[in-house]
Amino acid sequence: MHPIISAVASVRASLKSVGDVNPTFMDTSDKATALVELARVEAQLTELRLRLLVDAGDLASLTASAD
Repeated sequence: MHPIISAVASVRASLKSVGDVNPTFMDTSDKATALVELARVEAQLTELRLRLLVDAGDLASLTASAD
C-alpha cells in the first residue's frame, strides 16, 4: 500500500476510535490542546489534498473527469 493511502487510513481509524467520545468531560487545557492540534491536522490534510490534486491530471484523463 502506498504510504499516503496508509497515512490516510490511519487518520480515519484514529478519528473513528473517538467518534462516540463526548468532549464535555475534557478539562479546558485538554480542549485547548485538542483544538490547536485539530487546526494543525486540518492544515496538513488540506496541504496533502492540494498536493494530490495538483498531480491528478493523469487521473482526470483516465476517468474523463475534469473535476
